[in-house]
Amino acid sequence: RHFPAYLREQNLVHGGRLESLRGLRVGFDVVYWLRTIQGLKDPFATPLGGIPPGIFGFVERELNGLAQAGITPIFVFPGMTLSAPQQFRPAYGGQADQAWQHVVAGDINKASQTFALCSSRINSDLLFFIFHRLRHLKYQCFQAPYLAVAQLAHFADQGFVQACYGPHEMLLFGVKTAVVSMNPADGAFDFVGLNHVLAGFQVPYPTLVDACLVAGTDYSKTLPFLNQGDFSFSQALTAVRKMPLADWVQRAEDRDREELR
Repeated sequence: RHFPAYLREQNLVHGGRLESLRGLRVGFDVVYWLRTIQGLKDPFATPLGGIPPGIFGFVERELNGLAQAGITPIFVFPGMTLSAPQQFRPAYGGQADQAWQHVVAGDINKASQTFALCSSRINSDLLFFIFHRLRHLKYQCFQAPYLAVAQLAHFADQGFVQACYGPHEMLLFGVKTAVVSMNPADGAFDFVGLNHVLAGFQVPYPTLVDACLVAGTDYSKTLPFLNQGDFSFSQALTAVRKMPLADWVQRAEDRDREELR
């Protein structure tokens, strides 16, 4: 939670030229990659069923950009993933009802905004079509057993890929350099280096992982003692510098037991 924004605030996201990646095998987190393709943002795709129109054209345009940059992409799809707790899932039912009411009233813009809040544009149907399209185009595609970022970290560790494109959380799996954005049209990309982050935060690797867990993830809440008022990732760093995550969790459990008495 707020980790990517804090990295930018601390000037720990750096820019580079795609020319430096020429000739390299780059592992791609497919879900993360697809979310960066503007043409795939169709909030009506899920409620109406099917996939966004022109999907293959948008994807192949991105592929052409990678080919022109001399990058060999290795695409990694997610496997079995954890189910996010109910409180982290979009309240699809109520918001979808509101969106359809906007459609009936003729307010398509409002309907589009509401559908966008309660549906994911990167669903299993879309991934299925993209997987088979990429295979048809002779690209190397892999489906991870679980998280794609963990598979990318393994590929990088084994030297199968020389760079990884995906979310900032790849750093938590030991990826040394995470490419977090890429613009083939401009010939530029942004990246985050694990060693630079550790030096900038002045913490060892285990403490960085603890800080991210304390701050909260897609699958876990921010610990209660931090979830008060305006939250900043710096608060999580300060907390884990004082004592490790296990001690904070124990303190939270002790407090919960006291409240139940």
